[in-house]
Amino acid sequence: MDAFDSNMPQEVKRGSKTWLIILVVLLLGITSFLVYLNLTANKRHTEAMNELQLKHQQEMARLMMANKTIDSLFKVVNHLEKYRGLVEAGYTRDSSRIVIPHKIGDVVKLKFDSSNVVITDIIVGGGMFEYYVRYRIMHSDRKVEEVAPEMVY
Repeated sequence: MDAFDSNMPQEVKRGSKTWLIILVVLLLGITSFLVYLNLTANKRHTEAMNELQLKHQQEMARLMMANKTIDSLFKVVNHLEKYRGLVEAGYTRDSSRIVIPHKIGDVVKLKFDSSNVVITDIIVGGGMFEYYVRYRIMHSDRKVEEVAPEMVY
């Protein structure tokens, strides 16, 4: 090989050594960069995990607050549930009073004998799908009776 090397021009040896040095420096640079990335990867992973854990704790705190609110509202609704029928009956009564022409305390005449009577109460009853309206009236002799709204004018 010495004979072969001695026959090569000096510039070719120098150029291959230059490329060899550049390649070694480049490989050392890439290796050191990969080592740096490997060493900092653990730090980045720890930071990312801490950030995710903080987000998880914040979401859990929001969930706990929402559950407290839901529980307190459920307690109020549960307490007021027993009044639901009363509220619906009141709504039905009030909505039916809108369409009838007379109110409590009005003096009206009965259709069947033309006597003057006073409406003392409006009675609304019925079920979920139908209802009825009656006037509770008082005659001049203090007799109380219930009649349909069609029976007064």
